[in-house]
Amino acid sequence: MKVGAGVVWVTGGPAASGRAREVAAAATSLTVPLWCDACTIAAGGLAFVDDGVLGVVSGLPGDRHPAVLARDVTTLDVLSGGRAAVVLRWVGTQEPAGSTCDLQAVCTYLGEAVAVCRAVLQDEDPVFEGRYLHIAGAVNRPPPSRTGGLPLLVDVPSGIPEPASRGPGVSYLLRQVAVGATAILCSDDPREIAMWRRLAVDRAGMLMRDGGTGEMPRIFCRTSLEEDGGDTPLAGRGGVATRAGAAHAAGADGIVVRLRGDSPRGKRDGVDAAVVSDASDAERVAERLSSCFDPWRR
Repeated sequence: MKVGAGVVWVTGGPAASGRAREVAAAATSLTVPLWCDACTIAAGGLAFVDDGVLGVVSGLPGDRHPAVLARDVTTLDVLSGGRAAVVLRWVGTQEPAGSTCDLQAVCTYLGEAVAVCRAVLQDEDPVFEGRYLHIAGAVNRPPPSRTGGLPLLVDVPSGIPEPASRGPGVSYLLRQVAVGATAILCSDDPREIAMWRRLAVDRAGMLMRDGGTGEMPRIFCRTSLEEDGGDTPLAGRGGVATRAGAAHAAGADGIVVRLRGDSPRGKRDGVDAAVVSDASDAERVAERLSSCFDPWRR
């Protein structure tokens, strides 16, 4: 955590595929599992991350049901003394069951996942009836340790065109985020950051007019340490420090930086080395990672 990050996010999901699995197997002489569980990995990190939050990234719709996810992350939060967080991310290649291939349907599913997580994390007797998700009596005891509830972020789809940003699915997602989530996590494209901030401001204003608190969710962005671009590369955008500065200028409240563990960094004994291959490489990665947070330190 000395590089400046406040949360270590664990993605889990498929451990590796194709060439990456072959490389890992050859390098370690071990069988590479087909699936790594993010909650289990995060729990294992409690012994190594003693001054920050451990976050679980849930890939929907194939990962845990959001109600089960909320209870499992609650367990992590209780065990860690209030140091758990969660991101809901759509990774499906198909639309939710029973709908047409529609971005609005994906946003509706994400909105329902937020509502389910909020209910399980906060309500005494959680009940929710949506188009895709349903719960009744998913009691969660003991509740999360963190005062005010654990951080819940929603990783929104990239590339939503401006007309679609006013669609029913996006509007529903924003409504659920505004009442049940901590932040929106979007790409590092300044145009998308500005769009989501504008939409979040509008939604907060509507809730205030309807008697709500009007509290606006924060806007975080995601980027990568990869040299060839961030989450949505644009020509001439430069390296990660440049992208981070542009994201900050566009209004992002923070940044999530992805370390690509399957990216080759060279050869060692005829085998592709991992991103962090030795101490000097680790220092170089740490330095670059630290630079990503500079705009928010000033």
